[in-house]
Amino acid sequence: MESARVPHGCWPSRLTARMLTVPSLRSAEIQVDGDTCWWGETRPDEGGRTQVVRHRAGGGVDVLPDGFSARSRVHEYGGGAWTVDAGTVVFCNDADQRVYRLDPGGVPTAVSPAPAVPRGWRHGDLRVVPGARGHGVRWVLAVRESHNPDLLARNGEPVDELVAIPLDGAAAADPAAVAVLVTGPDFVSSPCVHGEEIAWVQWNHPNMPFDSTTVMVADLHLDEAVPRLGPARPVAGGPDDPPQSVLQPRWSDDGDLWFVSDRSGWWNLYRWDGERTVHVAPVEAELGLPPWTLGGRTHDALPDGRVVTVMVRDGLGGLALVDPSRPGTEPRRLDTGLTSVQRIAALPSGAVLAVAGGPTLPLTTVLVSPDGEVEVLREPEPTGLDESWWSTGRPFAYPSADGRVARAVFYPPHNPEVTPPEGARPPLVVMLHGGPTAQTDTALRYPVQYWTTRGFAVADIDYTGSTGYGRGYRQALDGRWGVADVEDCLAVVRHLAAEGLVDPGRAAIRGGSAGGFTTLAALTHSDNTFATGASHYGVADLMALVRDTHKFESHYLERLIGPLPEAVDVYRERSPLTHVDRLAVPLALFQGAEDAVVPPEQSRAIADAAAARGLDCEYVEFPGEQHGFRMAESIVRATETELAFYRRVLGLADPDAPPC
Repeated sequence: MESARVPHGCWPSRLTARMLTVPSLRSAEIQVDGDTCWWGETRPDEGGRTQVVRHRAGGGVDVLPDGFSARSRVHEYGGGAWTVDAGTVVFCNDADQRVYRLDPGGVPTAVSPAPAVPRGWRHGDLRVVPGARGHGVRWVLAVRESHNPDLLARNGEPVDELVAIPLDGAAAADPAAVAVLVTGPDFVSSPCVHGEEIAWVQWNHPNMPFDSTTVMVADLHLDEAVPRLGPARPVAGGPDDPPQSVLQPRWSDDGDLWFVSDRSGWWNLYRWDGERTVHVAPVEAELGLPPWTLGGRTHDALPDGRVVTVMVRDGLGGLALVDPSRPGTEPRRLDTGLTSVQRIAALPSGAVLAVAGGPTLPLTTVLVSPDGEVEVLREPEPTGLDESWWSTGRPFAYPSADGRVARAVFYPPHNPEVTPPEGARPPLVVMLHGGPTAQTDTALRYPVQYWTTRGFAVADIDYTGSTGYGRGYRQALDGRWGVADVEDCLAVVRHLAAEGLVDPGRAAIRGGSAGGFTTLAALTHSDNTFATGASHYGVADLMALVRDTHKFESHYLERLIGPLPEAVDVYRERSPLTHVDRLAVPLALFQGAEDAVVPPEQSRAIADAAAARGLDCEYVEFPGEQHGFRMAESIVRATETELAFYRRVLGLADPDAPPC
């Protein structure tokens, strides 16, 4: 049967906005406890709470009772919110940010003290360690971010510490029972223990963890009732080393410390044996991911001595194996069909638990056998649509300004039930990730397919400054945020139009957070390439962001824009709000009312300025939402509103077409 001919952008699609609210595993945390697999699920239909799930044959078992959600607020982005040890789940509860213990068959019991103010102590990067011999108390290591008024008054910002909390509950009513192991650095993360040694990552302002960090080690004294550390010493990223981003220290069974460093220009694996450091598998590819959250893991040891790692090359991710007995040999990529891998954990069997996906598989929990066979543990929620509906992304490079080469993934419009008019070019949606130090991926993403199944082409941009292409590409945005990224967005429209793939007169741009900033900057650029756009909780006023943002990113702009006060004029010049007089196209704005990263005043200011100019501006603010929308109602409303807005302002509401 011949499919109907319908103009691009007005195709009827069976992929509804409600289907975008299925439980998300895009940022899921995973754990292996013995031979049992565990994972977390963010559930929009349950108010955005995070459930911990234990795998069993045929599916998974929810572990947390109603009223509890495993989510950390450390550094606002959280991470490492739960861990498992011998069946006992230890987790940070979202509502109060206290640490709880949940034994098999039991109920959650608080083990950390109640703070003086709500969420005054936040916890993440949880790790359970044994206690001293003869004392019988286990401890949970945690990054604790203190927001208590006395510390804020003394320090002017929250305080990071690495602490040990007794799991017997002694600290629940006695804050003094919490042992402070590391204090002083602006930030700490990634505690890991092997016997009587501990390693962790630390860094200071103005760096972000993907700029310059240090891996420290120290003796961990467990022969006393309360853990304490011996003198600490740097292993990588110390004062005698060049600046480098060092991530994810992990001890091997033989006592060597493995970590990821970009000292070569790429996040690669290194091994320290206590005396010297070896670059184990040099490769021009990324074996790490930007640590926006705590608790990330992209490498792990296998029982046969090899190491399994995430590897990203030319925009495509996957799994690879490193053989320590053959130093200098590149990692060997496993043929799994996976093109995006976010986290991994090895099992005693040699299988690998991963959060991964591919062109026809959304990011979910999978088990990869030693020979590369993939078993899906968490089946994605059914959409009723088969693989014939999905547009396959094509990574490509294209020329940008000043001789630069930028990166993107192109998705052509695709719908098996529709045929476009012969010779017609589709409207284009340029999509931008946040960060800006982040990257897109090619796993099946319903928010992308929502557009392609309706007749839009999508260009998902890894603009200058994105990760996945080495330290040089990442740092090429330094001092040029709001310039190089915008140039890349303008250039991709020209490039795709020159190839005959899109209609350049009907190009929209959209992004969230840092991607929202680039969206607004492009729409207020003197080159009016875009016909419309949508900013989701995007930055509009850089100086206001400096004043109002949180500790983790409080110095981020010094690298992206310039130091203050010397560069104050640059901040004003790069702010979209400064150039709202150049805004000449319709604009949609979506904002969480409780956003602490980009406060709602930013979006409100742009909306007010657009209204004062008489522009077509749609502003939607969602009560209860923060930086990113977690509730089903918010996701559905934002998605449907944006589609209707584009169709209206791009003239796609053809009265002769089937209902949209």
